[in-house]
Amino acid sequence: MGDTLIISTNKIDPPRQLLKCLKVDWDGATRTVNIWTTGGGKGELSPKTTALTEADIQRLRSYPIERKMNDYMSFDDYLKFNNGFDANFDVHETTKVLNSNQYRGGEFYPGAEYVRFYADPRTVYKDFRGYGAVRGVLQIKYKGSNPEGLEPGKLYERDMEYLGSLSALDPQTIGWRIDFRIPLSNWKEVKE
Repeated sequence: MGDTLIISTNKIDPPRQLLKCLKVDWDGATRTVNIWTTGGGKGELSPKTTALTEADIQRLRSYPIERKMNDYMSFDDYLKFNNGFDANFDVHETTKVLNSNQYRGGEFYPGAEYVRFYADPRTVYKDFRGYGAVRGVLQIKYKGSNPEGLEPGKLYERDMEYLGSLSALDPQTIGWRIDFRIPLSNWKEVKE
C-alpha cells in the first residue's frame, strides 16, 4: 500500500497537480483525512502487497485501539498499558485461517475468487474484551457482484483488523475462530 502523507497546513499549491497522484479518503470514525500515493504518478495503481514492510506495520499500528467501550488510545500506549503483545495469539495460524477456503467465498467474503491476508506479530494484541486481535492488509478479488460493491475482476486491498478466539471445538477453523472483522481503511484498487 502507498505511504501515508500527513499535511498540517490549510494551503497546498498547486492542488490540482498534487491531487492527480494521490488518493484521498475520509475516515469518519477517527475524523482523519487519509491521503495515499497511487503509485508512479499519473494515476497508476500501486503494486499489490506481497509482504508487510516497516511502513505498512507502522501504518497498521497508527490506528487507535479501543481501550474500553468508546475510549481509544494509541497502539503503543495500549501495549504498555496491557504489558505487551498477546503471546498466546498466533499470527501465522490466523493468516492460515483467513487464507483458507473457509473464508474465500465463504461466510465473510461470498463470491470472492481470491482472498489473501498479510499480517505481522507486531500488529497483534488482546483487546479489552479478551479477544485476540490482528491487523493486516487484506486483498480480495470478486468474480461478480459482491457485498463490498467492488468492481468484479479487479484486485483491491484494505487495512483490516480481525478479532477472534480459540475454538477447540471447531476443527474447521484450525483452532481459531474469527468473531469480528473491522475495516481500518477504505478499499484501494492495486496492480496485480
